[in-house]
Order: sequence, then structure tokens, then C-alpha cells
Amino acid sequence: MSFLALPLVCGAVPADTLRGNAPRASVRLVPDTITIGDRFVMRVTVDKDLMQQIVFPDLAKAGRGDTVELVSISPVDTVARDGRRLTIAVDYTMTCFEPGIFGLGRVPVLYGDKNITDTIYTDSEDAVLLVKGFDIDTLTQTIVDIKPVRHTPFTFREFLAYLTTLPVLLSLAGLLLVAAAVWLWRRYGRRGAVADEIVDNVPPHERAIRELERLSGEKLWQNGRIKEYYTRLSDIVRDYMARRYGFPALEMTTPELMERLRGADVDKRECDRAGEILGLADLVKFAKYMPSVERHNEVYDEAYIFVEETKEMPSEANETVDTQN
Repeated sequence: MSFLALPLVCGAVPADTLRGNAPRASVRLVPDTITIGDRFVMRVTVDKDLMQQIVFPDLAKAGRGDTVELVSISPVDTVARDGRRLTIAVDYTMTCFEPGIFGLGRVPVLYGDKNITDTIYTDSEDAVLLVKGFDIDTLTQTIVDIKPVRHTPFTFREFLAYLTTLPVLLSLAGLLLVAAAVWLWRRYGRRGAVADEIVDNVPPHERAIRELERLSGEKLWQNGRIKEYYTRLSDIVRDYMARRYGFPALEMTTPELMERLRGADVDKRECDRAGEILGLADLVKFAKYMPSVERHNEVYDEAYIFVEETKEMPSEANETVDTQN
């Protein structure tokens, strides 16, 4: 078969070739006898002058799809050196899937020397491969069917090994986390939801008084947290107004809130008191105003008085229920 098919670069025979100065190429198969499907190495060796350039052939496409196939090509290796003479080699790993005797042909090697470019060839007689097949005695040996699948019992050790695999461990950890989250929600989350419902049923003034007492116990302004103190105080008063009079006090500006408060038939004195509390809180929050220590206590007392003076009386609550009925 024709295994190698590389272009031949040639011209007139150079003088160096005539003088025997051209490189010499040889080929050797290791081993030269294989069993079908085995691999072998075709080593191409070139003996050349130190200044000569050698280009080994790329056999990647030459043997593809043919009986003999190329598997890999090794880098160029220096085998020996003697003065100006240098011996280099390349190993071509190959395989064959058909029994027979195959001549791999002459391997072309391109070389250059000064202004000379030429091609040298290996001897084709050194590239003969013997591929042996398998001896099958069909007369004395009978063909048998494939053995059936064996069913072995499932042991606890195999089950334990399956449980210790990473995906199963991650799944079990995820299930444990979900179970823990459900348990925590049932134990504490529902209590919080019930507590919120109870708080919502508390009258607005009681809720506001409780929040004011909590604010006093936190001692924010005593620890230098002036802005946080006035922000909390303003939110408590606004939340009380929203629950007491039914308008979104937490989302309104102070002028808008005071206008709605006056329209709710609130006593003018208490409107002025609320306006003073919220106005001072706005100055602290947005203008970085710093009231005196006495003013911290005074504005707290004014918020407390505002809630007490404007809280819904029992007679008003009964009238509201009767109106709704």
C-alpha cells in the first residue's frame, strides 16, 4: 500500500549531494512484527551536518483512514553527536487492524543547507510490517451465548456506602435544615405572629405609652445617640396618630401631617404640641440641630402628654362601634 504521500521538493542535484555532504536518512520499525491492534514505533533517523536544517514529515493525515494508522508523533530527539555530525530522530507511533504484510514506503525528509533545499528518502526495504491475526479453531471450539446477569443480594454494607456518597450527604443535610426551619417556625414564628395580632388589638394610646417607656429605658440620648433618640420619638408619635386618626402619618411630611391633624378636630393646643415635637425631631434628623439636655427630657414629656390628652375615651369608642353596627 502507499502509506506516505508527501510533496517532493527538488530541483537540480546540488554539488553538496554529489560530494556526499547531504544528510542520510534511515528508518526502523520497533517491533516489525505485531498482533492485530497492537502498536509499533517507526523511528526515522537523520545523520546530518550541524548547520543543516531538517524538517521531518507530518504523517498525521497520510495514514488516517488507511490500514496502518498514526497514533502520535514524538518531538525531535538528538541521538548522537560527533564533531560537526549530528544524529537526530523522530518516533512515529502507529497501529494496524488488518493482518498481512505491509510496506510503509519511503519516508521523505526535507533538508536545507545554505541556499540548497532538497528531499532525501529512507530505504523502503527497512519499512516492512508483519501483522498477525488470531488463530481461532472453529472445528474444536464451539461458540457459546453470553452468560446471564447474576443477581446478588443487597447488603447493609453496600447501603451504608451509598449513604456516605457526597450527593446523598448533601441531600440529607438539606432535609435536616428544612426540618429545623419548620420546627423553629412552628415553635417561635407562630408565637411572633400571635404576638403581633395581640399588639394590633392594643389601643393606640397604650401602645404609644409602652413604646415611650421602652425608649426611656434604652437611654439613647444619655449615650450620645441623639439622632436615633429623636427619630424613635418622632416615629412613636406618628404611629400613634396613624392608629388613632386613621391616616398614613408615617409617610407624610410634618406640614402635611399637621394639616390633617387640624382637620381631625384635635384641640389647637395639642396640635401645636405635636407640631413642636415633630418639628424639633426634623431639625435634629435633617439639619443636625443639637438641643440642650433639658430639651431632651421636655420633648419626651410633651409626647407623653400629647398621647394622654388625645387618647380615645371609652364613650368615643362606643360611639364608633355603634356607628359601624
